[in-house]
Amino acid sequence: MSVELEDRPAGDGSVPLAAGSPAASLAAMHAQLDSLLAGDLSAAGDEAVVETLREAERLRRRLAALDHRVIAEVERRGVAQARGYRFPAELLIEALRVSRREAFARVAAARSLGPRLSLLGEVLPPVHPEVASAQAEGVVSVEQSRIIVKALDQLPGHVTVEAGDGIRNVLLGLAGVCGPESVGKAARHALILMEQDCAPPEADERREARRGVQVFSRPDGSSRMTWELNPECTEAVLTMFDSLAAPKPEAGGVKDQRSGAQRRHDALLDALKMVLRAELLPDAGGVSTTVLITIDHQAWLTGVGCAQTGHGGVITAREAVRQAGGDATVVTVALDDMRAVTALSGEHRFFTRRQRRAFAARDLGCTFPGCPAPPGWCEAHHATDYAITGQTSVDDGGLVCGYDHRERVRQGWTTRMINGRMWWIPPPWIDPNQTPVRNTLHDRP
Repeated sequence: MSVELEDRPAGDGSVPLAAGSPAASLAAMHAQLDSLLAGDLSAAGDEAVVETLREAERLRRRLAALDHRVIAEVERRGVAQARGYRFPAELLIEALRVSRREAFARVAAARSLGPRLSLLGEVLPPVHPEVASAQAEGVVSVEQSRIIVKALDQLPGHVTVEAGDGIRNVLLGLAGVCGPESVGKAARHALILMEQDCAPPEADERREARRGVQVFSRPDGSSRMTWELNPECTEAVLTMFDSLAAPKPEAGGVKDQRSGAQRRHDALLDALKMVLRAELLPDAGGVSTTVLITIDHQAWLTGVGCAQTGHGGVITAREAVRQAGGDATVVTVALDDMRAVTALSGEHRFFTRRQRRAFAARDLGCTFPGCPAPPGWCEAHHATDYAITGQTSVDDGGLVCGYDHRERVRQGWTTRMINGRMWWIPPPWIDPNQTPVRNTLHDRP
């Protein structure tokens, strides 16, 4: 196992390279590399260039195996401590000018894939000899071997030797044809399967005990939430995100500007509003489940001022008026100075179930151009602001998905009924001519 790290200096101060010594072998490798670097690749064919790239990578991988042997020898001899370093990695940082992270990673790799000595000085194989052999042959890269070793070290203690060997062989085989990402994904999947197959019943109980949702409300009606979901709830939420959180189609040259987190937030909002519209929730205190907003009469008329949500949050009057428009999931109550009810959004402003069914039959989905959302994902929308007409009718409304109802209006889009169908008028910054456009995606053939 012993490897000579340095030749003794001659009398003139030079270092003679003894035949067969590591220094002589490395000098020969450097000479070969100098020849390769001086060579002309321009005359080589494409396949020869690719093959050169492959062999260069194989050599790079094999050199890691040499690195393991040398670092193992440094540790065996106590070279770092003899030179005043606490750890071998500190010697590597100074001698090789590598980062602290890289130095410690190399030492860890050498301890797993390099040769070892028993307490009696007996040479032992590496902790993971098959991985070490694959790296010495250039089959796996440093990153791949690190992933495989980490996965094998994380296997639960009750996993059988045969099962561990099977996982190792699968990962090594995958490393021969796939990159580190695929190997890492397979390693994580294997660990999860081992945990699930071998987990005692107490593990399920602990997981269920951890489940919970905490809501930290702010005075402005917004909140911060932390979730600890069990597998069933996690899958339901992720499935809902798959359905509702995808980026919306580009409209008027404008792409969906929302981040992934914002799309998931809006997907959750849309899903909850669907549940409220479907009236699947049980009554709350004997009242059909709705979102309740209370607002001052003057603020209701002008849109200036504040309103209060049913859970004590304070929102702007214009937001309260916006939420009250078009859907029966929100009831807004306007009160005068004596707390008398002066207006109730549900009396005339809401579209009825029959009207929504008419919209579904006519529109077949969201009316915004290019939006594929089906009727069940949509809210009812007044084509002309209710504040202007004071009417809620099928002839002046249509279906709009939650995203388009929120974002398109904010962008400046407006709506108009033309020949009994809802058309959308883009803002001037998208179309200076403001030509009305209609969603033809749901048109029947």
